[in-house]
Amino acid sequence: MSKNYIANNIYWDKGLQKLFADHQEIQLSLSQEKALSYMVEHLNKAVQNIDIFYEVNSSLDKEFSEKSVRNLISSLRRDVAGINIKNSYGGYYTLLTEFKENMDFKKNLFEVLEQSKNAIALTNPNEHDNPIIYINAAFEELFGYKREELVGNNIRLLNAADINQQGLKDIKKAIEAQKFIEVNIREYTKEGELIYDEVTISPIFDKEREKLIYFLSIHKDVSETRLLLQKLQGIL
Repeated sequence: MSKNYIANNIYWDKGLQKLFADHQEIQLSLSQEKALSYMVEHLNKAVQNIDIFYEVNSSLDKEFSEKSVRNLISSLRRDVAGINIKNSYGGYYTLLTEFKENMDFKKNLFEVLEQSKNAIALTNPNEHDNPIIYINAAFEELFGYKREELVGNNIRLLNAADINQQGLKDIKKAIEAQKFIEVNIREYTKEGELIYDEVTISPIFDKEREKLIYFLSIHKDVSETRLLLQKLQGIL
């Protein structure tokens, strides 16, 4: 029986074509299993998104969809705590072996964030375009998007075409400097409803490696307060 270890406690069983953690099978969809099997064959080597797509779909008659591959990779990251898939410019992904002591860190972190009543998003600045890797249930409720619709995209998607905002420029500078910022900006729900968002963005560092690993953003809808102030200003 051949096992390919991806992390300390996670391995791919080539004979069974299944993924295990601590010798317990991790339940994956058929598409996830096919993608993971292909990436394990090319462990620590970059593979192109179009190759993953046709490995999963098998039929050359099906039209290639970059978004479907991106969503598939995002689902693997979400469902397998400890897996490390790196994005590379030009539509490449690399499944990396990752051995460290705190393999439960991501799982525990997501469990804590999921219970928060505040709308929270995590982005990964070490991937191209700092994509969203997680949103909690409160975030879904506030903006009307499902998790799979946002994961893999940059959070600027929420600004729609309303990009001429000083707050967005301030956020860009803070992210480039890896600094904390609190700012009010205009954002939009999936249905196009305007939300005045009081957003707090914090860089999260791996202290041992002194490396930035996430940006955590907390979103608060202050639309009612903002509209009330506008009405009062109109009266005065």
